[in-house]
Amino acid sequence: MIRTVLVIAVGLLLGRPARADLPPSLPKTEYVKLTHRIEAQHEYPDFAFVVYRDGRFGREAEYVELTPNRPLELKGGYREQAILFICPKATASRFKNPMALAEAAIRGQLPEVVREEFEFTEVAPSWTGRNVTVAHQLRRNASGSGLELVRPRRYPMFQWYAVAVSLALGLLLSGLWLVRRLRRKVRPA
Repeated sequence: MIRTVLVIAVGLLLGRPARADLPPSLPKTEYVKLTHRIEAQHEYPDFAFVVYRDGRFGREAEYVELTPNRPLELKGGYREQAILFICPKATASRFKNPMALAEAAIRGQLPEVVREEFEFTEVAPSWTGRNVTVAHQLRRNASGSGLELVRPRRYPMFQWYAVAVSLALGLLLSGLWLVRRLRRKVRPA
């Protein structure tokens, strides 16, 4: 009995990291490396932008500049994550460094801060290539009091779903056409 419990515990502990490296389960898909390009249509001098990175080599946070003629590009590696914090300058001035601001925002102490998370690996169709750039646009939100980040284009997997649905419908309709055609030829006399 103890041996069974030990085997189950070891399987649960070791199974998750092993499963994380499996290839995607859908056919004609693969993991691609993402680059996030964030573009601003206007200048926003009353907001501060902080990029917080959590990856293999530790954590870091830095203030970044985001203007219409200078977009922000976020690049990362496998199993890395970046978070963009958009906060009013008055809120940012209360903190001595960007890491303190990022930690307070992660703990949920700053409700006025907009938090956008970015992953650098995504499942995509195999025909998209190994590196994909995802465009985001920074603009004012509907209330006009803050900013929001919008991804104007669809996710890369949308192409795969469109092809899969079209192929399934094509097979179904051609099967129905074939059955109707065969029934016409074989009519009882």
